[in-house]
Amino acid sequence: MQRFEKTPEPLNGMKILLVGDPHCGKLRTILALIKCGRLIDISNRHHHKVYTFHYGFCPGKVISLYFPIDNGVYIVNEELLATVDVFVFCFAIDNHESFHSIERKWLPLMKEYLHYRNSILVANKVDLRTCESVVKKKGWNPVSGKEAREMWKRQGFVAYEECSVAQKNVYQILRTAVDMVRNDL
Repeated sequence: MQRFEKTPEPLNGMKILLVGDPHCGKLRTILALIKCGRLIDISNRHHHKVYTFHYGFCPGKVISLYFPIDNGVYIVNEELLATVDVFVFCFAIDNHESFHSIERKWLPLMKEYLHYRNSILVANKVDLRTCESVVKKKGWNPVSGKEAREMWKRQGFVAYEECSVAQKNVYQILRTAVDMVRNDL
């Protein structure tokens, strides 16, 4: 994957776009992130719900999380996509279709805008992977960490994170995104 040089700028504000199939945990991830920072504003822009925050680990800086209002159909907005700092591709470990749609649907939609931007692959609902009662009851085989790491390497994502709004790593997604922009990976 070719990267173009960007002029390093101070982190005055950054845009993070979360995409993924319906019911893959994007909204729950955002709601968990709301608890981590100080919410400034919620608005609708470019067919997206925008949550704007201040976080303690980057004082005086603003972070905007963009969440598609898609009703099942993602509306590509070139103006927004051209200015996104970090793309976060989400899937649910209990839904193989949401995992495979990262490569079939979401990467092709965003491909033109990814060539010099940071991207994170995020596995949501990882607490279900170890919840034997849920696995037995539903009779499913969750997406494994190995499968996700293979996609991460194959598609050239800058980072891979596993999280669960119930217990782990939601905040780490945001820290990873901010570090990417600060370090201009």
